[in-house]
Amino acid sequence: MTGPLPIFNSQEKMRACLKLADAVAEVGIDHIPCAQAPDLFFPDVDNVKVHAQVSVKMAVEACKRGCPIIDQCGAYALEFREEWGVWGGMSATDRNRILKGARR
Repeated sequence: MTGPLPIFNSQEKMRACLKLADAVAEVGIDHIPCAQAPDLFFPDVDNVKVHAQVSVKMAVEACKRGCPIIDQCGAYALEFREEWGVWGGMSATDRNRILKGARR
């Protein structure tokens, strides 16, 4: 992502992460697409670029098709500026566009 990254209080991020984990526990990990195929959601950066792009596209579609915590996950990723992977049905590029728009 571009631009300076904000410095987060580690306790603040830990609380948010635990809240997200509670949401996962509430619905059950078997219902969370990223838990079923983590390599799809966080493709190897050394992998062939075309394969990584396909992987990200499939992960975004899987989230949008049926992740019960898509909103919480996306909010977490935006708030804490997650740089890698698919979070809340958004690629890193999607999140970067949203954050750039919010800065204007």
